Amino acid sequence: RARLIVRGLLEQVRAEPPRADRIAPDSLVAPLVSVFTRECRERGIEFEWRAEPGLPMLEGDAAGLEQVLTNLLRNAAQATPAGGRIALALRARGRLIEFVVQDSGPGIPADLLDRIFEPFFTTRPSGEGTGLGLSVSQTIVRKHRGTLVAENVPMAEGGGARFVVALPLVDRRAREREPLDDEGVNTAPVAGSGRRILVVEDEATIRVALRRYLEPRGWIVELAADGPAALAAVERGAPHAVLCDVRIGVLSGMELYDRLVAGHPALKERILLVSGDAGAPDVVAFRERTGAVVLQKPFELAALAARLDRAGGPSAA
Repeated sequence: RARLIVRGLLEQVRAEPPRADRIAPDSLVAPLVSVFTRECRERGIEFEWRAEPGLPMLEGDAAGLEQVLTNLLRNAAQATPAGGRIALALRARGRLIEFVVQDSGPGIPADLLDRIFEPFFTTRPSGEGTGLGLSVSQTIVRKHRGTLVAENVPMAEGGGARFVVALPLVDRRAREREPLDDEGVNTAPVAGSGRRILVVEDEATIRVALRRYLEPRGWIVELAADGPAALAAVERGAPHAVLCDVRIGVLSGMELYDRLVAGHPALKERILLVSGDAGAPDVVAFRERTGAVVLQKPFELAALAARLDRAGGPSAA
């Protein structure tokens, strides 16, 4: 769903410069190793990982790179049958650091190798994947001036698929001489100017893309996958604004709106709902009852930014 908005968000991800976190490669993968070791054990899959000692530090967006590796490992786990094997390796190759994810699944059909990074392309049955994970991953890696390639492992080596993320070691002086975006403008927020926004969206890819669109525009973004998680986040501290999909499964966006306004009346003018069916009878009735703003999908990102500014964004008083 919402293909047009996702395509727009992907374009924004491409346009934004990556963060400049200092990253130890083994520290980046350590939390993932813990999670996938347990998941693979439950599936009857052997999980192995190794890292060359003394790998140099990377510079980039740690959250984005973690998302890339999560996508690759998740795909590997879904492709590998019980009794199979997944391996994650970290290694240095000249001025590159490589993250290699290899599985012993059926591999990738040769005629599809050139298509797997296309947005919305998936080899899974209908309803079992958005077809966005690899496309978003490639976009993130390219922002870091890296490459993400897929290949089939020769049968002599056991077969399966192999994905290699190669990231260059950054020359800080060269990077500082480059413009940060197409207009040569630094889009990063001034320290301390950001306000908190809670993004409530049940599709992980859209959540991540929205965060990458909003953070460079001065927002401090907190993500929630459903209504109960959103309520828990607000109880920890009310945000300046809430961006919420109307259809989020457990506790709809409309129900969440009512509960947030009841508990935090000041949020009433700072909740922006989005919907692919804003003209549906229940949504129309909700709008008439509450006066809430419901933005119709697909929408222009400029319209989203303008609405959020009026709802209490970083530039608002």
